[in-house]
Amino acid sequence: MENAKISGSIPLSIRKLVVRDVNNGQTHREVAKHYEISKTAVSKIMKKMKTFGSVVDRPGRERKPKTDARTDMKIIREVEKNPKITIRQIQEELQLSVSRRTVRRRIQAKEYHSKIAVRRPFISQVNKAKRLNTPINRSNTGKQCCGPTNPNSNCSTGRSGIACGASRVRSHKTTISLIKTGLEARFVFQQDNDPKHTAKLTKSFFRSCHIKALEWLPQSPDLNPIENVWAILDARIYKTGVTNKNTYVDALERAWEELDQQHSHNLVESMPKRLQEVLKAKGGHTHY
Repeated sequence: MENAKISGSIPLSIRKLVVRDVNNGQTHREVAKHYEISKTAVSKIMKKMKTFGSVVDRPGRERKPKTDARTDMKIIREVEKNPKITIRQIQEELQLSVSRRTVRRRIQAKEYHSKIAVRRPFISQVNKAKRLNTPINRSNTGKQCCGPTNPNSNCSTGRSGIACGASRVRSHKTTISLIKTGLEARFVFQQDNDPKHTAKLTKSFFRSCHIKALEWLPQSPDLNPIENVWAILDARIYKTGVTNKNTYVDALERAWEELDQQHSHNLVESMPKRLQEVLKAKGGHTHY
């Protein structure tokens, strides 16, 4: 370890000059002061010169690998036989005494990359039945207007429709926005069962504005296209590197204004496919 410290901090040319000056009669203190290194470093350099006859780094002094080439080959062979095998299973199969991190490094060295399986969301049997028997699946609402409530967006989808997931009634600006769009007269408003959406204040707001709210299903984010919009906003805000609330709000407003209308339209058009997948999965989860 001492050799590594010397070679890592002091160049070989300086080490040779240190040996020369000490042999010429200068003290360790004088040499250390001249080359701006510690007195201890000078002592280690001279000790190395006396022990090995050179201050050059000795070859083969790095840490040896914990597995040999044969073991590495066996690890890769197990991965190729079963790509879904876990590192723990490889350890048990080959009776390896090395850590899981070491096994992972050997796999990655051959450009194989381990992945953790995505855990499917749990949906209870009761909620599966509700998802199958929902009025959304039984009725034909025609075109659906799903997405952010934005006065600047052109969302003329007919006389009936569903406005999905745009309830942010905690702000006065949003209240005015909702009223200006005329949603209370033309649309059935949709939002999930988040506590702030089901709060008394929120329900009172909808009643006072005569906005009809759609009764939403539990455990059904896959039927709510606005979730895809939130994911886009989160990704864009993360890239800005915001550090406080004020900059976060500004970044959120900019990201909101920059949303692609075509992408919002595609989310709207995906609603029939989402409903079909729910029926196909018998109320279970979908890839959305």
